[in-house]
Amino acid sequence: MDLGHWPLDQGLREAIRNDIVPRLGRLTRKYAEYAAQTLHPEADAKKVEQWQQRQAALVEAIEHLEHELSEVKQLQSQTPKHLAWEDLPEEAQFQQLAPSRKRLLDHLTAAEMTCPGTNLKLAYSLFGPNP
Repeated sequence: MDLGHWPLDQGLREAIRNDIVPRLGRLTRKYAEYAAQTLHPEADAKKVEQWQQRQAALVEAIEHLEHELSEVKQLQSQTPKHLAWEDLPEEAQFQQLAPSRKRLLDHLTAAEMTCPGTNLKLAYSLFGPNP
């Protein structure tokens, strides 16, 4: 399985998920195509042979797609879901808010939930029209 085509900046789990969806779609189409292949009971030997060849090719394609899909799903299950705090770069780690600022932020959030536009009114009252 070649991982070189998956962009690392997008996130490996998301890239794997974006790779699973089209594979699953192709597999579903092959299942439908296989199920749609019917043979009339009074068909001649040549048609029966062609039908058998098409069915064999579809079975082979289905097995190949199932194998690819199982590999990608196994890779997805082995990929970590969360980053450890220590693994984040220093600039990506945020600092904890001081308790006084946290209370102000909680107050603003509660005010916005009860009455939209309150944050703007509160900011004008605290800082004036040009903060």
